[in-house]
Amino acid sequence: MTTYICGGSNSVRRGGWVHHFDVASDNISIGASTSIMGAYRVMFCRDVAPGDTVIWEYALNDANQALGRGRAYTVDYLLAYCEAIIRHCAERGARFIAIVLTPRPHERLDKRDPYRRKLIPLLRHYKIPFVEVSQEMRRKMAVEKLPDDVFFDDFHYKEDHRIVKHTARRAKRFCDAPFVPVDPTIEPLLITPGRRLDLLTGFRDAAPRSFSNRLLTIDVFPPESLPLHIPDMEAGGRIVGIFMITTSNGGVLELKITAPDGKVSCYDLSVAHNEPGFSKPVFKMFSLINALSDPVVFSRGESITLSMSTGAGLALNDTGFAESPDTLPTTIETSIAGILVELES
Repeated sequence: MTTYICGGSNSVRRGGWVHHFDVASDNISIGASTSIMGAYRVMFCRDVAPGDTVIWEYALNDANQALGRGRAYTVDYLLAYCEAIIRHCAERGARFIAIVLTPRPHERLDKRDPYRRKLIPLLRHYKIPFVEVSQEMRRKMAVEKLPDDVFFDDFHYKEDHRIVKHTARRAKRFCDAPFVPVDPTIEPLLITPGRRLDLLTGFRDAAPRSFSNRLLTIDVFPPESLPLHIPDMEAGGRIVGIFMITTSNGGVLELKITAPDGKVSCYDLSVAHNEPGFSKPVFKMFSLINALSDPVVFSRGESITLSMSTGAGLALNDTGFAESPDTLPTTIETSIAGILVELES
């Protein structure tokens, strides 16, 4: 029986709550991401089995992405990915635990933010054990709102504050409780009926290689594998995002959808990351929702191709990626882990 931790940077920080979590676990968290990344990590990077536990800690990230500046994602859209992880646990006979953290700007509000006002009913619908850490610490500290000195910045707690150890203790208490898997008979609330998530990695005539860093080990298709091609999709659907290892010289990627009659739709994507002063490769998802305000749609029988762009037009960019370059790069330093799609059943 394995305990997986699936969350954002508060679950990755060396002195964060996981450092004090006294339970053997597999930490598959990725910072600066959302429950979409969580779904990828839980559903496609691990083989969750009966008796396993998934601890989800993406509430802070999701709320920030859905309610912060730009608001590219809707609350319901990100909660649907939280629900996808919950339902995956139900299908696998696993338990789901939710650790709900709150960003500092939302802590200053007089009532729960719109994200948490929908998250809590979703968790209760599935009878998920959860803790709202902010609410509990307010009671312990006898304050109406957590003071600023609890936070390191808007999105992280101070590692030496007792809130960090409290979070770890609450997570352990849930793990020590009698095991109750998610009930697979509960009806979905937000997931669109007739759609299922899939990760496209079956590129024709391409072989992956392993990539490892402190946080993850995954198979990727290196730049020299481009173009990557999937012919004749067996079902229609929508491209949600592209998972990749990229650098500050990541380049520009071309996404092309080709219909059987030869009609082509092309999208240039600026995939160089813009993490200041960070030269190492990083794992990110380029979100078509963020870049286009809607996923890219494909039909049954169409093909999908990723290649280095040869166009000169304006490239789309996503949060955490560089703006479209003035001059098209002649090289690309991006390795592809897969294309996340929602397929029509």
